[in-house]
Amino acid sequence: MAEIEYGEGIQSTFFVNLHSDYYNPLEISQARIIQKVVGLGHRLGLHFDPLYYEELHGVVGIRELEDHIESERRILEDCFGTDLTAVSFHNPARLISDLGDEKLGGLVNCYSDRVRNQISYVSDSNGYWRFKSLEDALRDSGEQCLQVLTHPVWWQERPMVPWHRVLRSVDGRRQATLNAYEDALSKDGRLNLGRPERPEQCSTSSVPAAETSIPDTQSGDSGA
Repeated sequence: MAEIEYGEGIQSTFFVNLHSDYYNPLEISQARIIQKVVGLGHRLGLHFDPLYYEELHGVVGIRELEDHIESERRILEDCFGTDLTAVSFHNPARLISDLGDEKLGGLVNCYSDRVRNQISYVSDSNGYWRFKSLEDALRDSGEQCLQVLTHPVWWQERPMVPWHRVLRSVDGRRQATLNAYEDALSKDGRLNLGRPERPEQCSTSSVPAAETSIPDTQSGDSGA
């Protein structure tokens, strides 16, 4: 998506979530993708998840959230060498009435009163256009300014329903993790105990219970 927009002369803001269940922006493979996005001239924003802090510390106020926003902002700016421009919220329903300020944590607030009341919004969250489709919004001659939220996971060359796209993402991350583990063993010349002949057919449900003893083939940390 970043490459397509670059080819069309479009500059977008890509919002990064430090606490996503689906990717880790500080993982080297993911960090390289973000570096590439920045290298194409796009901006980075913070996709902030307030529930993360509520789960850890209980309900927190808006000013405490601002401190966390500033902290996460610094992490991403230090990692990717670029200034963040805006903050958007992940599942903000409970807080929506408290998010009216134009800026939060020094970042433009995509849920401010002005943005929500004066700028039309379309979103493909969960794999379908919510509120109205992007095509309908673009055809509406009354729209002078439009905020478009898209998720790269939904926009792929092969058509799929949302559930299958999520499944593919989960399976892809599983395979990437397994590949990293096996590459590390191979690089260090270590045994890969228990690996089936055809690991692609192995699922978590088919993994046998742990053995009570493992052959003492080498000393030291297993690396896992």
